[in-house]
Amino acid sequence: MSMDASLRNSATQTLKTMEVQPGFLVLLLNVLSSKFSLPICQAGAIYFKNFVMQHWVPDTDKDIINESDRCLVKSHIVELMLNSPKQVQLQLSQALAIVSKADFPSKWNSLLPELVSKLANNDYKVIIGVLETLHSIFHRYRHEMKSTELWKEIKYVLETFQEPMLKIFQQTCSLIGANEGNKEVLTQLFKSLNLIANLFYSLNAQDIPEYFEDHMKDWFGPFENFLKFKNPLLDPPSDDQSGVLDELQAQICEIVGLYTNAYEEQFNEFVPVFVNTTWNLLTQLDDKPRYDPLVMTAIRFLTSVVKKTWHKELFNNEAALKVICEKIVIPQIKLRDSDIELFSDDGLEYIRRNVEGSDNDTRRRTTMDFVQGLCLHFEAQITEILKGYVANLLTQYAANPTQNWVMKDAAMYIILALAVKGTTAAKGATKTNNYVNIIDFFGTQVLPELQDANQSSLRILKSDCLKFVSVFRQQLPTEAFPVLVPILSRYLASDEYVLHTMAAHSLERMFSVKEDEGNLRLNKEAFKPFIQGVLQGLFNVLEMEESKENEYIMKCIMRVCAVAEDAITPFAPIVMSKITSVLSDVSKNPKNPQFNHYLFETLSCLITNICKAQPEAVGHFESALFPPLQTMLGMETCQEFGTYCFQILAHLLERRSSLSDAYKSVFPAVLVPMLWDNEGNVPALVRLIQAYLEKPDAKEVLADGKLDGVLGIFQKLNASRKMDHHGLELLGSLVESTELSVFDQYLPTICRLFFARLQDRKTPKFVQNLVVFFSRFVCKHGVEPLLAGMNAVQPNIFCMVLEKIWLPNIQSILTPLDRKLCGVALCKLLCSSPAMLQQPYVAMWPNMLAGVLNFFEVPAQPKAAEEDIDLLDLSDKSFSTAYCRLSFAAAKVRDTLSQVSNTRHHFASEISSFRQKFPNEFNQFLQNVPAAQQSVLQKYLQGQVDSNQLVA
Repeated sequence: MSMDASLRNSATQTLKTMEVQPGFLVLLLNVLSSKFSLPICQAGAIYFKNFVMQHWVPDTDKDIINESDRCLVKSHIVELMLNSPKQVQLQLSQALAIVSKADFPSKWNSLLPELVSKLANNDYKVIIGVLETLHSIFHRYRHEMKSTELWKEIKYVLETFQEPMLKIFQQTCSLIGANEGNKEVLTQLFKSLNLIANLFYSLNAQDIPEYFEDHMKDWFGPFENFLKFKNPLLDPPSDDQSGVLDELQAQICEIVGLYTNAYEEQFNEFVPVFVNTTWNLLTQLDDKPRYDPLVMTAIRFLTSVVKKTWHKELFNNEAALKVICEKIVIPQIKLRDSDIELFSDDGLEYIRRNVEGSDNDTRRRTTMDFVQGLCLHFEAQITEILKGYVANLLTQYAANPTQNWVMKDAAMYIILALAVKGTTAAKGATKTNNYVNIIDFFGTQVLPELQDANQSSLRILKSDCLKFVSVFRQQLPTEAFPVLVPILSRYLASDEYVLHTMAAHSLERMFSVKEDEGNLRLNKEAFKPFIQGVLQGLFNVLEMEESKENEYIMKCIMRVCAVAEDAITPFAPIVMSKITSVLSDVSKNPKNPQFNHYLFETLSCLITNICKAQPEAVGHFESALFPPLQTMLGMETCQEFGTYCFQILAHLLERRSSLSDAYKSVFPAVLVPMLWDNEGNVPALVRLIQAYLEKPDAKEVLADGKLDGVLGIFQKLNASRKMDHHGLELLGSLVESTELSVFDQYLPTICRLFFARLQDRKTPKFVQNLVVFFSRFVCKHGVEPLLAGMNAVQPNIFCMVLEKIWLPNIQSILTPLDRKLCGVALCKLLCSSPAMLQQPYVAMWPNMLAGVLNFFEVPAQPKAAEEDIDLLDLSDKSFSTAYCRLSFAAAKVRDTLSQVSNTRHHFASEISSFRQKFPNEFNQFLQNVPAAQQSVLQKYLQGQVDSNQLVA
């Protein structure tokens, strides 16, 4: 706690040294139970929690917490937590939850009985501590995947806790009447009730327990009463945060929503009562932020009810629907002061709510969902009622637009709620309400607003109109697009963040609209007149301080380049100049990963579209991009750009017919081990080396020991369970691109590495990729060199690999080109290899034939996914960036067997040739093939192969 940094660092180092010593955790607990000052105890509790988080479940073979310390911690932590100050109790409760997740109940069967026994205490401070701890333990039941182990745990919990839980609930309810005037006691009682309600939800989240089903009236009777309960003593000190009663009522709405959705039959009799109670409650709540969670959960409950066919009669009343619209929908859908403040103070968050759907936890969004729920069964009635309110709101707006603009805002969101029946991020509204004339509303209310020359007036309303265009882009007629593009482009000049961002987003979404046949609605020819103006407006926005790294602007620039295709060529120099300038600026301090991604996507798109029409333009791109890319790769501030830089270099190199001096000079740097330490770089670096290897003059870069460097990279990747597939992909490209004489001396060493992995850390992923590599090798160089390389490690080990690894796993190969490689390789093994006609392999020939026939005739069988590999594992504290694939720089899929159009026909031809060359051997082999497979084989020998059944 010292202000002296050197003293703090020394103390921290001492603690780190002590961590590995037996008794360290117990020593920490002793500190917390001693009479030290609160700050010291709190710091100790935090250290204890963090230590438990890192080491209770060891991620290595070494466990620094011995069993004795574990037992002592579990025997003392509950008592210590309950008797600690609130600040310390919170940390210890979290630590207990971590330990319980690992050990409860199998290794800590005393925990729950000990906690339950504490509920007999009349001190509600202790009871609240116990309930908070139970909540931290049981909360995971809400989201855990169903499993036998989970069911066993919940069954144990219920058997021990369900009855005491109901008793403490009833006891707490009985104390409320006598303490209605005692604020302190009443607050404690309602805190307890809120925790009990949370426990109720957690224990019922997976399935309805029999005990709870039997005692539904004991629970839901009080729950209904609490939705009606009022007491000003429970009001929060500020209207910006919920009070304990608000929280309890919100949790009850969550519970009745759960029962309505999951346990409809059991809960059916309670639904009408709770609908009326919730309905009445909503009409009494104003727009104070304290009520936001309660209003949203209450409306979600009503939404879940109204969607059910069983309960639609509860709402099938014209008068009731009018009351719902007037008392619930209209008040909750209106713009609030907090929304207006958000528009001005945090434009990015406002955009995310309106564009990305992060408004799920807002009154407006939940109310719109409620309207859509009502429309499932009462579309005509609800539409007619709300259209009346829309007309009234628009009349008020027309009378005084400056004062009443919020009325039109509400009208627009009512139309959005009514009109949209289905939506996707890619297409916007996909299904609409036939009773709402979207085009008419657009023409009379949206377009005139957007055409208003005064952009500074009614800005929120204009952003609503921009959203309308984005949402209904599929429904707008084709002729509206050329009209809208220049209108929306004008808003790019607005100094208001929300307006120019919404304009860019709406334009980008419009540019992506496709007709049913897949063609862009605004194609290249139709788009040509607008390219310059739109690009100029977008790049001007990037010069505004607030939007220097605005991802929506950059995404729109990317989309313009994509739609324009080679029509972007006249503007390419200025676009490249702007992009490289932005790249130079952001590389000094990258802040927005999505902006950066779209920035590099834009570069990729320019390269793809321009070089497709003008292959010679690749040189111009290299001249413009090599200097900034090399600069960025040498900078400490933008290591996450490496994965993009290498993809761009590969994208350029793949468009060359040979290696330039610049590329030759770069190759040694690509092999620097430090670059490969960052896992995000690996896929891009592998692709870059593949681009080198594909060139006819690749031998030059592999000379002077560089081949050793490439093989060293393979060895590094092969040792990693996360990266081994990239290592095999790299080695496969080397094998396909070079002569056997270049690397045959390394084959025994490579095979040793394979066998070491198979023996120590074999995984389904590694085996599948290894089978593909073997197939690539055989297709290029034949069977004998691979056989010799393996047998140099151990005599006849090839036979074992074929029997135990290769043939059993070919059915797990899924991708078409990989299956093609495997199919052709199997044909070579069976029909083209003299070695396979010698001992000990000749004895395997019938089994190989059976494996080949299964490969062609039986559907592929995917292996189980890797269960313990997470490429984004945050527990790895070393610096790493994820690989982000550039869509516009996607690698071309190379078919090295393009001469084989149908693998089945290829096998039929090869096996027929084999029979002609070796008739005696063939007939002898056939005697050991089962009759069922012989009949299948006859189809191939007779050429009766279905051309539509392709392996690749």
